Amino acid sequence: MKTRFSIFSILVILVVLSGCVTNPPPVRQTVVPISQGINAKQEDKVYEDGRIGIILDKVERSDDYPSEWKVAGNQYLPPKKGQDYIVVYFTIAIIKNIHVVNFGGRGDEMSSLYDAKGQRYKLAHWSSKGWEYVYPDKGFESPIELVQGAKGILIFVFPEKVQPTGLSFVYYFKVTWEDKTKRAGKIDIMLPKLVEQN
Repeated sequence: MKTRFSIFSILVILVVLSGCVTNPPPVRQTVVPISQGINAKQEDKVYEDGRIGIILDKVERSDDYPSEWKVAGNQYLPPKKGQDYIVVYFTIAIIKNIHVVNFGGRGDEMSSLYDAKGQRYKLAHWSSKGWEYVYPDKGFESPIELVQGAKGILIFVFPEKVQPTGLSFVYYFKVTWEDKTKRAGKIDIMLPKLVEQN
């Protein structure tokens, strides 16, 4: 069952990224371990809202899609001149009495980065690993959910010389599988300053 879902996941990612094919330039990255900077007093700090908790594993400025998250055989467009990707790597550390059915959001209820002036930058791409079938014996007919320990990335297109200062992490959940609609949750996080690596 897990193999089937992996193939399904790859197909979904291919459809989403189908317009992003080109030869990217060499990668330039800025990385900050989450243990450095403002509001990052300890490694593995859990940011939570009472329903879920996430750990920011790494925040990275890059001009390429993260290689470990690329789908084999595809190449991805770099950001336009004057822009970078800001990549937020996270782990879902806590899930309390809900089913996490999606993250990233859509429309106005979308994960966003903010700069010091309050300018909002909406989510450009996202991906995750750690989905499980709720009813494994039903295969593709079963709903799926993200489980504790799941990993993900959020990718934002951001101006080259502007520092991100805040993240609004949006996710969708159901309290029971009988719920007809998903509800949105949000965690607001102050980000540490990205430090150029030599």
